[in-house]
Amino acid sequence: MDNVYVCLPEKKSELQKILDNEPTATMSFARLGYDFKDGKYYGIEGWVLYLSGDEESIAWAEKQLGSIVKKLSDDKAKKVIDAIKKEKDSASEGFGELFG
Repeated sequence: MDNVYVCLPEKKSELQKILDNEPTATMSFARLGYDFKDGKYYGIEGWVLYLSGDEESIAWAEKQLGSIVKKLSDDKAKKVIDAIKKEKDSASEGFGELFG
């Protein structure tokens, strides 16, 4: 399950604290994995948070995030997800070329 959320710039530090909280806990954003980027790269005002996980993990994450973020509509989220996955694939390919 892939979800994308937007955080207004004035709430960025509050969101960052939540993302950084208890990284070694059984359920944490560090273990779940996320991408947190400036939305301007995707044509979105604010900060973009991309999460990928099972239903239980996403439900836990949404409870932690509360009203700090707003979930993107499916069409906008798909564009962001595709762009982030493409970035990750490009980075992996480049890294592989260095050591391949």
